[in-house]
Amino acid sequence: MTKNWLNDTDGEWTTPGNWSGGTVPSSSDDVVINTADFHTIDYSNSGNTVTVNSLSVGNDAFTATAGTLIVSNAATFANTLKVQNAVLTLDGTSSVTGLYTQLNGTLGGPGTVTLAGGAAFTGGQMLMSGSGTAVLQGASTLTSGGIFLDGGYVLENQGTFTESQTTSITLGENPAGGTLGGGKLQNDASGTIVFNNTSTDTALSANSGTVSFTNAGAVQNTGLGGDTRINVTFTDTGSGSVSVMAGEFDLNGGGSSSATAFSVASGTTLGFNANGSGDTFTLSGGTSAGAGTVFLESGELSITGATTIENLFKQTGGEVAGATTFTLAGGAQFAGGSMLMTGTGTTVLEGTSTLSSGALDIDGGYVLENKGTFTENGSVSINLGENPFSTSLGGGTLKNDAGATIIFNNAFNDTAVQ
Repeated sequence: MTKNWLNDTDGEWTTPGNWSGGTVPSSSDDVVINTADFHTIDYSNSGNTVTVNSLSVGNDAFTATAGTLIVSNAATFANTLKVQNAVLTLDGTSSVTGLYTQLNGTLGGPGTVTLAGGAAFTGGQMLMSGSGTAVLQGASTLTSGGIFLDGGYVLENQGTFTESQTTSITLGENPAGGTLGGGKLQNDASGTIVFNNTSTDTALSANSGTVSFTNAGAVQNTGLGGDTRINVTFTDTGSGSVSVMAGEFDLNGGGSSSATAFSVASGTTLGFNANGSGDTFTLSGGTSAGAGTVFLESGELSITGATTIENLFKQTGGEVAGATTFTLAGGAQFAGGSMLMTGTGTTVLEGTSTLSSGALDIDGGYVLENKGTFTENGSVSINLGENPFSTSLGGGTLKNDAGATIIFNNAFNDTAVQ
């Protein structure tokens, strides 16, 4: 049956006199709230769970501030919706026309809810749980606290979503306990995600289950003062872009992309596995842009298609692997411990490159080809046919092209190439 809100006033859901029939809604009811003037209707039902068949809120603001409200079918909110310290479970297809606000509390269920007016995530531990999807449209912000996605929940962005300050998104975790695992951040072709963290922060992390960050739109790093760390698998679907406009942006969980997706501005850094992880990031080809630095610290950078890095390339550990050409058009700095290039491919050095600390190992028949000026400084070495991380496959070539220069500037009695 249809259960109508009677009074043209603010009011509490749990007050029987606010409803037609003089009783509060129950599981068989289709609830309609639409007062003549703008009012705020509050669901505050601490310790209790109420289920209704459907919910339609017209002109009014709706807040859920305590207890659990379950909507079995469609829910529509023509104005604003706020979830604060409560649980709102949406099982059907739902929509919010005005701004959605969350402060602590839980939004969940198996249904899809479209937040057409954008969202404001304003603090505390904000959970989205279940097999459903929340679609962000318009302008959305995460300004305080953390968002937790659990149970396979998907946060899908179709507008502009800005994560700022020292905030975070954690996939596959329920901060209150009872974690189910799994969660996904998805940026659609129309979407822009802006990471505007102001210090060294893990903006996106994984806890348990199947988790991922997929991008078909634009990802921007605009924060100064530290590193923005993405510690989950990042997959560019082919049409997306990543623009490092300020600071450092680290893809530490592995993943895949074309280098064409990356734009790294002067004075900024794009890092792969910059937290010491051993994950693999695959570059399928293309050419990066910008005058910043691309940095490999650990793990594997797998080159599966002819790839050009226009930026300065810096390697302090890990391995470059592949069977194709990896052109470092902006030059290279090799400065670390054990650094490996392996496979049947070729790394081409252009511009100015240096090996200033550690050892550069070439294995599996890999070719290091110099077309610029390559300087080996100090007590360092290039080891051909050696793998410091596993069993050597053997084979390796150092090649200096016509017009190119290799400078050995060792300060001691060192074996520069062996």
